[in-house]
Amino acid sequence: MGKYGWSGSDSAFQSLSAIDESHHSSLEETIPFRRRPQVPSQEGVIMGGGGTAPKMKMSDAFILTGLTLLLGGLFMHAWVTPINHKATDPPYANGASLMWGDQFNFDITVENETIIRIVFKNETGGVLSADSVVLAAGELHQHTLAAPDAGYYSYEIDTKETGAIIYVEIERKLMLDMLPFPVGALILAMGLYQRSATPQTQVEESIPTEVMDAVLDD
Repeated sequence: MGKYGWSGSDSAFQSLSAIDESHHSSLEETIPFRRRPQVPSQEGVIMGGGGTAPKMKMSDAFILTGLTLLLGGLFMHAWVTPINHKATDPPYANGASLMWGDQFNFDITVENETIIRIVFKNETGGVLSADSVVLAAGELHQHTLAAPDAGYYSYEIDTKETGAIIYVEIERKLMLDMLPFPVGALILAMGLYQRSATPQTQVEESIPTEVMDAVLDD
């Protein structure tokens, strides 16, 4: 009786194995194949084409920073936007924070003969000066307003309903606006020095193998 019992168990086990294999094959047909997640390369930044970009060297960072400071300082000094003041506009008013000895420089050209009035005020609104100047049509008038102390100062230019072209420039006594030029030149010189001091073999070793292979393939 034990013989028949074991035989029945074997046949039942074979039936279960056949069912399991058939179920596993059906799952393989229904479940789509999934790609393994890609591990980012540790040699550089992953690019869109599947390659890696070389890391920026310190000398290139210094050169880029120095050029940015130099060009920014040059743009800040060279770019002066004229103010096209129309006859129907109200008196032109503006202001800025100044240190002791800083000053506003004005170049004013009027379209018709008029009397312009320039008022200089401190941060509390007190009038420091009020000057009236007679100008002929097309005449250029240069005016300067200096700050007696550190603080915020404002000015107002009244052209008496006459069109005018106004240039405004702030002149700093401490020349802080010139600071980007020596700093940028120093950083640029450091970058150029580091680049010239870097051995050629070290530069070649820093280029990833994938980049070299791509260049050779082209």
